[in-house]
Amino acid sequence: MSDSEKEARRIQGMESDAFVARVKEIIGDRKLTWFASECGVGESTLRNILSGAWPRTDILCAIADAGGVSIDWLATGRLPKVRELRRAMQAQAQAQSQNGEGQPFDGRRDMLEAVLRVMEHRITNSLVDQTVIDAGLKGAPAWLDAARDYPDLQVRLRSAIATLEFMSAAGLD
Repeated sequence: MSDSEKEARRIQGMESDAFVARVKEIIGDRKLTWFASECGVGESTLRNILSGAWPRTDILCAIADAGGVSIDWLATGRLPKVRELRRAMQAQAQAQSQNGEGQPFDGRRDMLEAVLRVMEHRITNSLVDQTVIDAGLKGAPAWLDAARDYPDLQVRLRSAIATLEFMSAAGLD
């Protein structure tokens, strides 16, 4: 193996920055060690990717799968970001779980529904102040992570979070 084959292939310029930004986006505020484990890759491999190395195809696929995004979006930024098939499979698994089939109840869905009901009530009834905005935006990454198996709740969470972000940016409370 030549020296050039041993070194990771680097992505050029703005492409690298955009790719790395997409990887960071799907990692979110989770620990790199945890995300590397979810992908089934070494933490050092993920660190190399975050520093601009282009991953092998199998690793690119593993990152996209762990992040719940399409390979095309991860590699190029082209939409759609989320694979529709994965969403359908998650919705089916959720329906089975609610019908007593599949995995045991874990309480996440009820907790997320409660969070959403409170946020939606406060937004609808103009009960939002800076404290509510700050708390909502601070909790958003954890709620979205908890909702990864519930696509219908992710849509509602993203809508509520976007509303809070708009209110914060506009200085509305």
